[in-house]
Amino acid sequence: MNYVPFIKGKQNEFLALRALSKVAQGRIKPFVDIPRGDDDTVVSIEKKIRTAFVNTTRMYKSSRLPFYIDIFDLPAGTFIDGVYLYEHVLDVFSEFDITPVLGLDRDDEHTEAVINHVNSEGGNVAVRLLSDDIDSFNLTKNDVDDVLSDLPEGTMVDVIIDLRVVTGDIVEDILPRLNLFLSRINEIENLDNVVITSSSIPPVVTELTPTGSENYVHRAEWDLWQGITNREVEGFIYGDYTVVSPEYSDSDIAVELMRTVQTPRIIYTKNTELYIARGRALKTHGDSQYFNLAMMVKLCGFYRINNSEGEVYIEDVASRNTGKCGNASKWIATTVTCHIEHFSSI
Repeated sequence: MNYVPFIKGKQNEFLALRALSKVAQGRIKPFVDIPRGDDDTVVSIEKKIRTAFVNTTRMYKSSRLPFYIDIFDLPAGTFIDGVYLYEHVLDVFSEFDITPVLGLDRDDEHTEAVINHVNSEGGNVAVRLLSDDIDSFNLTKNDVDDVLSDLPEGTMVDVIIDLRVVTGDIVEDILPRLNLFLSRINEIENLDNVVITSSSIPPVVTELTPTGSENYVHRAEWDLWQGITNREVEGFIYGDYTVVSPEYSDSDIAVELMRTVQTPRIIYTKNTELYIARGRALKTHGDSQYFNLAMMVKLCGFYRINNSEGEVYIEDVASRNTGKCGNASKWIATTVTCHIEHFSSI
């Protein structure tokens, strides 16, 4: 693999994976976070797990992609029918080619779930580190050794360094610490791959551009990757959150009022930059705004003609060939496909 796209276990992002070319599918290993529910109740969490399972099953009909799976966004300490949440998730997804994920701040039951899975199913594991974890290699290595200590001997480990949302200032601050940390990363026993991921997309898209406008935004995640001293070393792998923010908006707008404030948007990316085009409120201006937004993407200056099924769809909408323009979910699937197809080829 040469690229790890981080996605939520939502239908539109799994549809994006299904739409990839076989070449692109062979170059990636997605990282799937089960998405947060409408609330933190067990019923809501179970529903999200079932939905992610159904979406995975549909994807597997066209491509048997291996993937990481985690519950980073779900509340700690949750049990389903007396079974710890992550153990339940690993059991539900056990028929797929999954890599379980450990962390340094997870419940003991989370670590036990991973150990039980590897003892039963075999395979490798991943350890997900966050920004604070790269401050001291010695302390972090001790913690990593601790969570790995009860795994079967020889279990290979991928280290995932997830820096979440970054800006230019954050990248400038974090690069010296990150490079120092990575200079010793091979001291972790049975290390296989090192994945570095982040995103320049905040949870509230208004921070990038207001409604009814367009903007070009520098992709700080690419600066981060380019600033890594050892990025050409075999096993160092670029990751990002495609065109979706890793963080959730705190909006508590009622569903029935959503179209009053929701606006159509298209985010299209290249290595160093993203282009975002936004319409106005769906309730007053309608989904047909996507026709014009698609044409704006075609004229953004770095549009890749027919590079993927995503671009084919953009062409169709921009030219109004079918008379259909899609909706918010369709456009996330479309632009995630465009993004992954491009970055899998780098």
